[in-house]
Amino acid sequence: MKRGTEAVAVALLLSGPVAAHPGSPPVELNDIPLAGGGRQTHEVVLRSGDALRGTVDQQGIDVVVKVRRPDGGVALEVDSPNGTEGPEPVALIATTAGTYVVEVSALDANAPAGRYHLRLEAPRAATRADREAAEALALHIRAFTARNEALALMGQARYEPSAARYAEAENWARRALELRERTLGAEHYDVAATLQVLGLVADEIGDYAEGERHFARAYRILERLLGPGHPGLLTTQSDLGYLRLATGDYAGAEALFTGALSRHEELYGRESERLLAGLGGLTEALLKQGQLERAETVARRVLAIREAVRQPSPVSLTSLGLVVLARGRTAEAEAACGQARAAAEARRDSGSTQLASSLLCLGRARHAAGDAAGAAPLLAEGVQIREAAYGPDHPSLAEALAAHGQALAAQGAAKPALARFQRALAIQQRRLGSSHPATRETAEALRALDK
Repeated sequence: MKRGTEAVAVALLLSGPVAAHPGSPPVELNDIPLAGGGRQTHEVVLRSGDALRGTVDQQGIDVVVKVRRPDGGVALEVDSPNGTEGPEPVALIATTAGTYVVEVSALDANAPAGRYHLRLEAPRAATRADREAAEALALHIRAFTARNEALALMGQARYEPSAARYAEAENWARRALELRERTLGAEHYDVAATLQVLGLVADEIGDYAEGERHFARAYRILERLLGPGHPGLLTTQSDLGYLRLATGDYAGAEALFTGALSRHEELYGRESERLLAGLGGLTEALLKQGQLERAETVARRVLAIREAVRQPSPVSLTSLGLVVLARGRTAEAEAACGQARAAAEARRDSGSTQLASSLLCLGRARHAAGDAAGAAPLLAEGVQIREAAYGPDHPSLAEALAAHGQALAAQGAAKPALARFQRALAIQQRRLGSSHPATRETAEALRALDK
C-alpha cells in the first residue's frame, strides 16, 4: 500500500432481482483520521438512475471529495470554500450501474492530521429533489472552479479572460443559489456555501458592498446552524472581516478578526498556520485605524509564523513595510518592501498582483524618504500591473493611481498628477461611494492640488 494512503471499503451490495431496489443500508463512519498526503476510498454499488446523497464532514482538515464511476472516471469533485471545518456535500445521479468509489483526500499534502465523518444515505431511485440537488451542486462546483481560474488569471495580470471567467462564475453561482433556496430552504448550509462563492467573486472584482452582504448572510446562516464559536464559522468570519475592511468599516473588521483569532488559538495554538489569514487582516485593520504599535506586533507575528514553516510571503513583507512606513521608519520600510518585491518577482507568472503591491509599497517608502523621482517609476509600474490585472474600474487600481499622483505632485508635475487623482476619484465614487475613507482621502488630495 502506498504510504499515506488508506483504503476503507464500504460495499453496498445489490441483492434480489435487477428490477427491485437493492434496499442497501445507509453508511455512517465517524472520526476517520486523515492527514496531508492521505487518501481513503469508500465503495458504493449503484444502479443506473440511483441517487447518491450524503456528506463528508471536515473536522480540522480541508478535504477534496471525488466520486469515481465504475470505469474510474471522475463523476463528481467537491471542494467548498469552507476551510478545514464543515460538510462537503455529495449529490449525484448514477448514469451507469456498478461500483462507485467515494474518494476523500487532503487538499494540502502537508496538512496536519484531522478527522472527518462520512454519511451516505441508502441508494434509491432518484426523485425530483435528488435531481435538483445534484444539479445545484454541479452548478456550485462549476462556479467555484471558474472563480478559482479567474483568480489565477488575475494573478497573471490577464484582465479580460479573468473578467469573463468571473462573469461565468457569478452566473452559475446565482443559478445554484436560486435552486438551492427553492429545494433546500433559505437557511440551509449549502445555501451559505454558495453565498460564500458569490462573496468571493464580488470581493475580487471590487464589488465590496455586495460581497459583504453575501458573506454577512452566509455567516448568519452558519451561526444559526452551528452555534456561536463553532470552528466551522471561522473561515467565513475572517472572509467577512476582509469585506468589512474593503467597505471602510475598520472597527467592525477588527472585531471579526480578533474574535476568529481568539477561537483559532484555542483550537490550534498561537503558532498555527491557520492563524495567518486572520492575523494579516488584523494588521491592516489596526493600520487603517492608526493603531501602529499593535499593527507592527501583529505583522511581525505573521512573519515569525511564516519563517517557521519556510514560506516567504510578499504579502506579509509588504504589510510590515506599510506599517513601519506609517511609523516613520522609511529605511526599514524600503528594505521590507524591497524583499517583498524580490519574493513576488520570483513568482511573477502567478503573483503579478503581489508584485504590484510590493512596488507600490516601495514607491511610497522612497517618496516618504524624499526621493519622489525614484518613487514615480515604481508607482507607475504598479499602476500598469494593477490595470492589466484588475481592469480599468477597480478600487485597487484607484489606490495605485492616487499613490502615483502623490509622487507626481511632489515632483511638480501638476497636470499628470491631477489626471491621476481625477481618475482615481471617479473610480472610488462609483465603486466605493463618496463616504468611503479612501474616496474622501483622494478628494482631499485633489482639492489640495487644485489650490
